[in-house]
Amino acid sequence: MNARNLSVMKLEDAFAYAIELRPVVDALRLLRSKLSTEYCYHSEGHTLDVINESLRFGKADKLPENDLKLIVIAAAWHDTGFVIGRDEHELQGVKLFTEYCKESRKHDLKPSDIETISQLIKDTKLLNTEDGVKQIPSSSLSRYLLDADLSNLGRKDFFCCLDRLCEENQVQCYDFYRQTLDFIARHTWHTQAANRIRRQQQIRNIAELTRRIFNERYSFSCAVHAREASINGQVTFLEYDNVRDRCALNCPAKIGGCLARVMSPWQTLQLFHNKSLHTPPVVDSE
Repeated sequence: MNARNLSVMKLEDAFAYAIELRPVVDALRLLRSKLSTEYCYHSEGHTLDVINESLRFGKADKLPENDLKLIVIAAAWHDTGFVIGRDEHELQGVKLFTEYCKESRKHDLKPSDIETISQLIKDTKLLNTEDGVKQIPSSSLSRYLLDADLSNLGRKDFFCCLDRLCEENQVQCYDFYRQTLDFIARHTWHTQAANRIRRQQQIRNIAELTRRIFNERYSFSCAVHAREASINGQVTFLEYDNVRDRCALNCPAKIGGCLARVMSPWQTLQLFHNKSLHTPPVVDSE
């Protein structure tokens, strides 16, 4: 057994090995030397995080060594386009990566590898669709990179990341929270590993995000509606629909509709009564 094989290493060892791969080292060096400090979220730290999460999900689903390497290199280069600018940074990142591959003699990537990595980087672009803003994978490998890129949606550091995005984009957190609620409520994980590892915390984050929005301006009105529909601490499905509909009419960004997609009647009652929300067991849809 090869001790240097990413697929058999422990995660921490695999990460330490991955960031020493020549294309990864050069991508990180580019970010350190040329990325503007205004990008407090899309920084070298985010790139390192995406590398680590790519390995976490890929190893959990037992991807082979070469696939893990391709995903890791794509993760290292996926936001390098920000050194040129925010607009179309995915395509700029592909351009920087392909130019690097032509000029550098220190990598062992085949033309097919370069093409695969370039497509992985392109797939990280957020697209406007009929179902809202989302990333769309074009291959089985890109599913792992996309889940890694948005992994914080299902982690405890979600709000720290969200606040850094607010600062980077110079927007008010309340307005950005409202936009984010619909995004995270619609988000589904592309890989079995991410669904297993991140889904339950994603639901908790949705609950907390909703609570923060309501606490800002709408908590009193929605709490009244919820309490009107409660009977001895229980909410029937019909009553829950009434609560949801009235909240959808009174809340911005169709918050009530977001709740309907991701929360049970039990969870909604807990939220509106401002109780400690303990998410019940989630059945993973793998």
